[in-house]
Amino acid sequence: MKKQQKIEQVIAQRGFTLLEVLVVIGVIAIFSSVFFSNWANLQTRPNLDSAMRQIEDVVLSSRTDVLALTNSSYRINLANGVLTLSQQAALVAACSGAGAWVTVRSYTLNGVTVVGPQDLCFNSDGSILSGVPNAPIQYLITRGANERAFRLTLWPTSGAWQREERANASSNWVLAR
Repeated sequence: MKKQQKIEQVIAQRGFTLLEVLVVIGVIAIFSSVFFSNWANLQTRPNLDSAMRQIEDVVLSSRTDVLALTNSSYRINLANGVLTLSQQAALVAACSGAGAWVTVRSYTLNGVTVVGPQDLCFNSDGSILSGVPNAPIQYLITRGANERAFRLTLWPTSGAWQREERANASSNWVLAR
């Protein structure tokens, strides 16, 4: 019985050494740095996906609306991180047509960079007005130069579109889901 009490006293008096505490803190620091770096990467995907879906939604729904309402014109404007869909109750020959454009929907694209035509207008047949006939129109959505990105390609006359993505600037574009 005395031997067991003596062992308990020795254990109770013995604490952690400074080296043991530093090792535990180091392990916690390594695990937390790995976790937070992966967490930042996980946060990138929703922003990019959301921006991509918003641009697709605006472009495709605009084309559908134009086909249904042949006496209206639609314009998509992209400026200062805001994507705006506007309508005009008349047919116009170009985006800069006379008359007042009324905002139908507006999206703020937070945390991403979108490169593409600032104005995109639709003819009454649903085709996209473009400076170069039959030339594809592209939007590039990314957060940084060497990060994951999406590319949306539209063909003006057919109304066809394609979504691609890449992991970083050095990887190839692949069809996105």
